[in-house]
Amino acid sequence: MNKYFKLRITNYKLQTIVARHWLLVMSVLLLAPYSLLFISCSETPNSVGKNLLPNNGDVNIDSVVVFADTGGTVAKPINGGTLRLFLGENFTAGLKAISLLRLEIPTVLDTARIDSAKFSFRMNYTVYNENNFSAPVNFYAIDSSVDFSAFRWSSYDSLSPFLGTAIAQLTPQQLADSVFEFTIDSATARTVISSSKFGLLLRTQNSLIGFESFPYTFSHSPRLKVFYTINDTTSDTLLVTKGKGVFVANKTLPPTPEVITIQAGIAERAFLRFKTLTDSISAFSTVFKAQLILQQASPFQFEENSQPIFLQQLRENNTDSLFNNGIFNNTLSQTDSIVSFDVKETVQYWLNGGTQYGILLRSKSENNSLDNFHLHNFNALQPSLRPRIEIFYKKAQ
Repeated sequence: MNKYFKLRITNYKLQTIVARHWLLVMSVLLLAPYSLLFISCSETPNSVGKNLLPNNGDVNIDSVVVFADTGGTVAKPINGGTLRLFLGENFTAGLKAISLLRLEIPTVLDTARIDSAKFSFRMNYTVYNENNFSAPVNFYAIDSSVDFSAFRWSSYDSLSPFLGTAIAQLTPQQLADSVFEFTIDSATARTVISSSKFGLLLRTQNSLIGFESFPYTFSHSPRLKVFYTINDTTSDTLLVTKGKGVFVANKTLPPTPEVITIQAGIAERAFLRFKTLTDSISAFSTVFKAQLILQQASPFQFEENSQPIFLQQLRENNTDSLFNNGIFNNTLSQTDSIVSFDVKETVQYWLNGGTQYGILLRSKSENNSLDNFHLHNFNALQPSLRPRIEIFYKKAQ
């Protein structure tokens, strides 16, 4: 075989080898995406799905724990139209509750001589005996031209300048009767009753009592029966059954200030405020998961099938007036020592520029149940017991 044919055979073998290698390289390149897909599918898919967090390496997930720095227990103020007037002082470790009444006195009494007056109240709430109830319920006449709306739980003690001598008392012996009546003499009646100036403050100690308020059925509402004389000749009676009732309460610190209390029967709520999130997290970061963690101070006590706690995002700084506002967060019906709430929506709202007023905790059925629970507060002695929000997020770009 001559040199020419040997060279052609050698070149042919070389071209064949190159072609085979080229096909192998192309096959690897074409199959690479499918290989990667197969490999990724064989791993735990934790980048999607409910309650799953993305891979830290994929999206740089960070986490932070933000503790509550203020908070406490407050009592819900009820203004006008409430069906109950609660009374109590030194009740359940620091609750003070009083009630005020303003009656709509007809103008006919402006020029009349008031001879006497009789008040009637109907009790609708069982007396709570804390210390073998012995203190009476005191009734005080006050100037109703004072703005009743100013009397909030936070200004309970400001009522002291308006208290004079009690015009009547409900003694423990009278508590067996569902209807309580008392008469005030003519001198007192002339002083405290007129079309423009009249108010009644009810106050007691060591017990919790409830009276019917306005509006209610005719036979159950508070009433005032006035005996009066016109022009020194004509005597008559007047029955006043219209007015406004205000329940005012204040919750002082309990014996262990590191505990916050929520009690449905007396409309107690708790609120928590947290350190500013943007001090730890960039504004507009994306929140993947956020949980409010709370720890019980004592076992929950709540009615069967009730949902004892739900959260609201506070939309105002004044916790005394926003109990029916805010974003609803979650309900809870478990009795674990550690309880948690999904607050992702609220945390995202705060990071997106919403004002961080805090979170309100309240009983879902607070008006007609005995739900009662105690939670460790922000100043609990052990940091692990304090309320906190655990946040998983991606930093804003």
